[in-house]
Amino acid sequence: MQAVAPEAVGVSEGRYWASAHYTDASGRQFHGGASVTRVLRLLPGGRLFAVLDLPGLRYVRDAAYGLVARNRGRISRLTGLSECRVR
Repeated sequence: MQAVAPEAVGVSEGRYWASAHYTDASGRQFHGGASVTRVLRLLPGGRLFAVLDLPGLRYVRDAAYGLVARNRGRISRLTGLSECRVR
């Protein structure tokens, strides 16, 4: 994984800091829950996560991503992990 400037991803700075982003080898970009699904699919056995891209489950995936993103600080405190700093 690599951090890049918002301009390289092609999104506003606000959107850049609000969610995760992934660009595949062909240059296609994915944001939010879709970016997490794409990264999970790279893991061994990760093809199973493709189900999260199906129309009915996309809504659930994106809602879960939003819930976690909005509660980063609380989740970090509960788990004892350091918080991902979002501007």
